[in-house]
Amino acid sequence: MCLLFWSWLVAVGSVEERPYWATARPPKDWFNRTRGLPDVKKTELKKRDPRVFLMDAEVLLWNRQEGWKAPLLELKKAADKALDIGPRTVVRLGKEDGGKDDGAKDDGAKDEDKVDHSYHSVGPYWWPDPLKADGLPYVWKPGKVNPDRKKKGDFFHFKEVVEGVTTLSLAYWFTSNETYAAHAAMLVRTWYLDDATKMDPQLEYAQEIPGLRKGRGDGIIDSDGQPNLVDAIGLLEGSEHFTKQDLNKTVIWFSDFLKWLQFSDNGQEERNHVNNHGIEYDAQTAAYALFVQQEDVATNIFLELPRRRIATQIESDGSQPFELQRDKSWDYSCLSTLRFAQVASLALNVGLDLWTYETPDGRSIKKAIDFLLTFAQGHKTWPYPQSVPLNPRKLVLPLYLAAQRHPAYADAALSIIHNSTNNLKKCSSLSWWALPGIVSPLAHLKKKKTDDTDIIPQAGRGGVVGKQHQA
Repeated sequence: MCLLFWSWLVAVGSVEERPYWATARPPKDWFNRTRGLPDVKKTELKKRDPRVFLMDAEVLLWNRQEGWKAPLLELKKAADKALDIGPRTVVRLGKEDGGKDDGAKDDGAKDEDKVDHSYHSVGPYWWPDPLKADGLPYVWKPGKVNPDRKKKGDFFHFKEVVEGVTTLSLAYWFTSNETYAAHAAMLVRTWYLDDATKMDPQLEYAQEIPGLRKGRGDGIIDSDGQPNLVDAIGLLEGSEHFTKQDLNKTVIWFSDFLKWLQFSDNGQEERNHVNNHGIEYDAQTAAYALFVQQEDVATNIFLELPRRRIATQIESDGSQPFELQRDKSWDYSCLSTLRFAQVASLALNVGLDLWTYETPDGRSIKKAIDFLLTFAQGHKTWPYPQSVPLNPRKLVLPLYLAAQRHPAYADAALSIIHNSTNNLKKCSSLSWWALPGIVSPLAHLKKKKTDDTDIIPQAGRGGVVGKQHQA
């Protein structure tokens, strides 16, 4: 802890020179006091304090103590379904341009020089040119996803592994059922660790545009679920099926991937974007840096955020102009806001409070949330391009993350959930267990004298399980 404190001081300068929001991390029970949560039993903390960064260890421990029946049942159902996910790998002999049909390996060839361990995917909004015999180069159709996105390349299996590991790890955490941990560990080893099947720690060929580019910086968004996965690894620690050697090899993989993000052309291209892709880069890079104990890398991202992202991507009224230009402007605005919220949550791990930061002209992450909240609550009609129906629930996860510093947002999130079509059935059960800073929705519903048997959220929503992916 002392080493972390001094490294942080070196990063931000002297105490007198550091920005006002660069305050030391609050006392350990500060989150509980502001959320109104009871203290977690010290014996439980000593027994197992998970190493997580986006999730909140104390929320996890408290919810496990409470043993909520209905949400736990839904979590088990999701985990049981994830047990059906077989071993997944990017490796196929003779793979070309990311093309794959069913993900099966060709066992006929033996030449190891032909084995491709690279991740491949197709850009979502790029289609064959109908005016060209060979369809090349592909043309952009904004908002219209090419079905090859799922049929070819590794995107679908990548997403399946990340979501499956996260679900199984959470189920193991709450049930101590080693079956879940064993299957999660198998998925991690096959995709990331085993020499014969592992993915190279790079995304050089992500979101290919046939006829134009073999890969691009935008493709880094394909791995947007991995910050959740590194938290899931923390939940697996202690399982007999996920060994210390597994953990060490996972840290090495993410260290190499972090290095690629920092120094590759694709990584720099993504970093230099001034829309949701730029803040996506920050969220991923910071999460991996914390996981592999490179706190200085994460701290630099957090310290640059006010100048590099907040001042350039968020207006003083909270709008995000680069996202409002999109054909699904609500979806992209919520997605970008979620990434800002994730970075702010990650920053608390090194004692930096981005939740209260505001530029001299009034730009802030809180303003971005407030701008969207007015529309999510139905006070105003969304006046910007939106080619699909507006879904207020897309703001729920940013609201829960923001509740760590602004507790009233938890009530706003619950209000949106209860007022939305299909109610809780469209919200991820995993969100209820693990997000940082929540005035636990389970506790809220209990305070409102709502029978917890009525709480039946479903798995599959973005932020913890599913994600939005874009060009």
